[in-house]
Amino acid sequence: MLQTLTVKNLALFKDITVEFNNGLNILTGETGAGKSVLVGSALLALGGRYTTDLLRRGAQSGYVELAFSVDDEEQLKAIKAVDSLIEPEEGMIVISRRLMDGRSLARINGENVTQKTLRALAGVLLDVHGQHDAQILLESEGQLALLDAFGVDGLEDDLSETKSAYEALAETEKRISEFGSDSGSRSREIDLLAYELDEIEKASLKAGEDEELERDYARLTHSQAILEGLGRIRESLNGENGAASEMISRSVRELAQIAGYDDRLESLHEQLVEIDELMFDVSREISDFAEGFEFSTEEVDRIGQRLDLINHLKNKYAPTIEQILDEADSIRERLAFLNDADNSLKELNDLRDEQQRVLSECCERLSGARKRYAKLMEEQIRMTLSQLNFADNRFEIRFERLQTPGSDGYDRLCYMIGPNPGEAMHALSETASGGELSRIMLAIKSVMAERDLKKTLIFDEIDSGISGRTAGAVAEKLASIARTHQVICITHLAQIAAMADHHYLIEKEVTGSGKSQETLTRIRLLDSYTSIDEIARILADRDLTQAARDNAKELKDRAEQYKKENSVRSI
Repeated sequence: MLQTLTVKNLALFKDITVEFNNGLNILTGETGAGKSVLVGSALLALGGRYTTDLLRRGAQSGYVELAFSVDDEEQLKAIKAVDSLIEPEEGMIVISRRLMDGRSLARINGENVTQKTLRALAGVLLDVHGQHDAQILLESEGQLALLDAFGVDGLEDDLSETKSAYEALAETEKRISEFGSDSGSRSREIDLLAYELDEIEKASLKAGEDEELERDYARLTHSQAILEGLGRIRESLNGENGAASEMISRSVRELAQIAGYDDRLESLHEQLVEIDELMFDVSREISDFAEGFEFSTEEVDRIGQRLDLINHLKNKYAPTIEQILDEADSIRERLAFLNDADNSLKELNDLRDEQQRVLSECCERLSGARKRYAKLMEEQIRMTLSQLNFADNRFEIRFERLQTPGSDGYDRLCYMIGPNPGEAMHALSETASGGELSRIMLAIKSVMAERDLKKTLIFDEIDSGISGRTAGAVAEKLASIARTHQVICITHLAQIAAMADHHYLIEKEVTGSGKSQETLTRIRLLDSYTSIDEIARILADRDLTQAARDNAKELKDRAEQYKKENSVRSI
């Protein structure tokens, strides 16, 4: 159950917290006061789409928080299925989302979570019917989804098996398409791949070869600079005029004569001897390197040509030798696959035939199960429509078979209604008015609710397009649903507002003056007396008259009497 909703700095909401209750929670208020924004805020907290224009003017960030009490074992299992790390704290799940410029941060009980997790959790905790959700009744895909949701317990296995069979067949179709459309195209692909493999294999590439060649090429192309530099070093170390080696040797001899007079001099003498020996070794190695250095224009040309070939293969196949060798392995596998095309195609075609048979059987079972649930759904919706003052409560779900099945089978649905007595039935998408769509959706939500006793149900203006006696029937149905569910409903109709177990008023208030003036939305829980005043305001055209109050009180009394006679009570 939704215990509290907190909204900060969104639209006209600066900082409000609403505490909801069991049963039927009704929200009313003037148009533009922010009723639908409140519902939208709940959807935002559960991963809904966020844009910065939702922020209150001048605010740097917004914040939404939902606190749910969770004590149902089945619901706890469903929450665990979404994320095994989600743990209620003292029976509560607190979901929050901070909305900033271009980004948002979501948390569940203080732990960061993804938007995907929020959206999955929304399906466990809430069922929200917005102002435009009835439009899904006009689409075959939406009608199919509603039926599958109605029969989820009995259809789940068939849906899963059908999806798996479809995906297996799709994978085989993809493999068959990889052979090409005909033998001619396969032959051309084989020739091309054989040429590419031959080109790579003839190169006899070795991992790391290019790096070694580049070092050798750099050394040989700079041979003159290397030899000239070595000559200057040899002259500095061993030349006749102030050679470094001779000067260090002289210093060793001088220090040897005085080292005996002080221990520190003895240590310096030893270090200088080591330097003298190291200098001798370096000088000898430089001489050996210079005398053994070889330069060959033929070798430079050979290395250059080899590097050109390697770079050509890199540009054509892959950026490194290792990746080129991997590409060669892939080409070999593809060639083997294509060269054995006749056998492979026969095996794949046989597999495809078998998978098509399996998919067809899965679709048959799924369709049969759907038709059984459709009969049950039809019966329950017809019964509910009769309670909602539907002129002709004929309702039927018709099935068409698609030529090509999809991952959800081959069924295409069409919801049919008899809008008026004596008239033929028509497709819902062709004849239903806005008010009829609202009542049909309420009927569907009602029968769905009877199969799922856990979620909080939110209705944003389910009363669209209805009035009079029909409004009273809708109010009674909402009260009936509220026996087993927490229901939160936004309405403009007095008949529905009168049925409230808990009535909230949403209103705008202007505070301050001049440049400091601002408009805020307030929410307050009404008592029995102020609730009658609000119902009277809904009824009155202009001025709030005593007649409107009397009418409002009569509506409230009749609603209370109805709930009493029909044992309507809060959960």
